[in-house]
Amino acid sequence: MNRPSPPAQDSAAVALGQSVHRLARRLRKRAELHLTPSQMSVLTTVERHGPLRVGELTRLEQVGKSTMTRLVAKLEAAGYMRRWVDPEDGRSFLVALTGHAVDALEIAASRQHSYLMRQIDALDDAERDTLFAAVPVIDKLLEVRA
Repeated sequence: MNRPSPPAQDSAAVALGQSVHRLARRLRKRAELHLTPSQMSVLTTVERHGPLRVGELTRLEQVGKSTMTRLVAKLEAAGYMRRWVDPEDGRSFLVALTGHAVDALEIAASRQHSYLMRQIDALDDAERDTLFAAVPVIDKLLEVRA
């Protein structure tokens, strides 16, 4: 299989980044949670991993400690997150989603799924096959630590 030339790869990579960004923005909008991308990311990370130490959440989100402290405080004030002192280490805090957050994320996911299915249904069979074949490659791309 012939690989595109480096300039063509660069151009395709830029287009991929823009497309992924636009799709993510549209999905966030359809969620109707009125949260920032960073706040949504924190909530979905805690949803995926369960209760976490704030330090571990900071590492997973790849942000600074003060940034994470502000994000958690805002999410806690909005009723999406609760935090408490880690019983194993009194210097650390654990965070978890509230029932309100779980319900909100479930509703948001349903809205996003409905939107995405409408968009996918508008594609022809070959386009859908190509799109679905790319999913494992995109997942692998997300695992790469470069």
